[in-house]
This record gives sequence, structure tokens and C-alpha cells, in this order.
Amino acid sequence: MIKNYIFDFDGTVADTIGGIVATMQETFRLHNRDIPSVEDIKGVIGLPLDGCMRGLGIIDESDVTELCATYRRIFPDIAMSKIELFPEVKDTLTELHKQGKRLAIATSRNKVSLTEIMKRHSVLDYFDLLVSASDGYAPKPAPDMVLGILDQLGISENETMVIGDTTFDIEMGNKAHCWTCAVTYGNHTRERLMTAQPNFIVDSFSEVLSCKNVF
Repeated sequence: MIKNYIFDFDGTVADTIGGIVATMQETFRLHNRDIPSVEDIKGVIGLPLDGCMRGLGIIDESDVTELCATYRRIFPDIAMSKIELFPEVKDTLTELHKQGKRLAIATSRNKVSLTEIMKRHSVLDYFDLLVSASDGYAPKPAPDMVLGILDQLGISENETMVIGDTTFDIEMGNKAHCWTCAVTYGNHTRERLMTAQPNFIVDSFSEVLSCKNVF
């Protein structure tokens, strides 16, 4: 029986793609770089910000550092107003909370912006624990963030499900020996998600309650 749910944030709980794309493209423009496409940016979402930059072709580490700094500086002004929760998120979190489930977040987003977004959309209080890239864990798809949550909450992997919209999330959960559920409405396609072999795959957030679409 699943008693605990560990959610990715970007592309799973919140629709941040528009804000991320706009911020990333403006970052590259400000640094006189070739502006990456929407699809290229979507392909790296889920990695830590420096990993995203490397995935978009920035090789020199000093350049990675500079672009990350610019991205973080301009993100609040460009992206915050574009971010919304996905449909059914709040009702589903309310139901899980009523059922006494333990809820956590494992995200590559830094905790400052994560907390700000969650407060804006009144979902922070549903979660027992937030773990982010800024907490010093090895990045996805390493299992470290999930293992840290299991340890801090004193919960077992066989009663825990990891839910995310990218292969990085599913690989992270699989490596931690948890149940995994891929959502298809985020940044990676159904076909790409299936390569990571999730236990469940769903097309809407509310389906997490039953995980009925088993393949």
C-alpha cells in the first residue's frame, strides 16, 4: 500500500515551462549566445540549473556560472507571473492529505524559488518535507534526494511512490527502490518516459490517486 508520495515540482505539480523557457532564452540572449529552442530547453528541465546549461551546449565552467547567475537574477521578474498549478493538483493534494498520506517534494529547483512559488499557490502546508538541489544532495537521476527524504521522514521505500514528468525523476525513484509514476503532461513525452520503466503512467494529476493506467 502506498502511504507516502514524493513529487517532482516543475512539470509535475506546477506548470513552469513558459517561465523557464522565457527566462532561459533571455539569459542566452543577454550573453549573446545562440538561443536554444523550446524543445531543447524542455529536454533538460529536471536537471540542476548548471546541468541544464551544460545540456544546452555551454562547456566552459566559468560561462556556466555566469549564465546561471543571470538566470537566477532575472527569473523572478520574467517567470513568476507565468507559473500556475496543473489542473486537479490542489484537489488531489487535499484528498491525499485527508487520507493521512505523507507528502514530500524532490526537485532540482533551488529552495528559495520553490518555497516562493508554493506559498503563492497555497500548497506549501500540504507537504511534510521539501528537498531541493540547494540541499547538497547529488542531482537527479541519482537517488540521493529520495533516500534523504526516506531517512528524514522515517518511511520505507516499498510504501513510497515517486511521481515525476521526466526520465530523471523515474530513474531517481527506481534507483531508490520506490514505486514510480510518470505523468505525461509535463516536459518528457510518453515514449521517452516509458524508456525509464515507471511502474505507472498517468495522463492527469488526479490519476495519481489510483494509478489505474498500468502498462
